[in-house]
Amino acid sequence: MNGSGSLHGGVVRSFADIAMSQVSRLIGGAPGCSTVSLTCDFVGPGKLGDVVEARVRVTRQTRTLVFLSADIVAGERVLAMATGLWKIA
Repeated sequence: MNGSGSLHGGVVRSFADIAMSQVSRLIGGAPGCSTVSLTCDFVGPGKLGDVVEARVRVTRQTRTLVFLSADIVAGERVLAMATGLWKIA
């Protein structure tokens, strides 16, 4: 939690990066991948006790790149929206 009592934005962004990286590896069938870019827009605060999940979507895939978007949610409340690009190893 941050000083305001909300889920820290850096934790939310790290969670998005990890979840989206896992989907990149899965969809690319590769043992690894690297984050090329990640943009995160914070929409609402996470609260103590919230169960937070990532809803990841593949928006485009090439032989070596995966484009993704994700909603980071607590129940039906959107906490953040992320988009990014991953290079498949």
